[in-house]
Amino acid sequence: MKKALIGLVAFLMLNYVAIDLAHLVGVIKQFPLFLFFENVFWLALYAVSLYCLGKNETKGYLILSSVAWFNAGRVSRSVITPYGELPRLWVPHLFLELIILIVALLSTLQLKEKLTKT
Repeated sequence: MKKALIGLVAFLMLNYVAIDLAHLVGVIKQFPLFLFFENVFWLALYAVSLYCLGKNETKGYLILSSVAWFNAGRVSRSVITPYGELPRLWVPHLFLELIILIVALLSTLQLKEKLTKT
């Protein structure tokens, strides 16, 4: 399960890099600078999470779970607004949201397993 989770996180990190690269080369025309730096921020947090997972699994799963659940909440506003409406870019964000939720759920389950063994 750990390798699958690392693979999903790596795929998620590649998505953040791809979005920023698409903006830099001009594929995405309207892209607020704030979102560019937010993607870099999430990329860094996921990288730190994987590093911590390699050092200490329990702490790594705790950090990864926290990062993923918070990120899922952040992206969910791009899938559906607080008013129940679907924003313009909800379809690509839905795929991203599903990946983040899977990472959050798997890391939480792994953390639970680690904590119940001790």
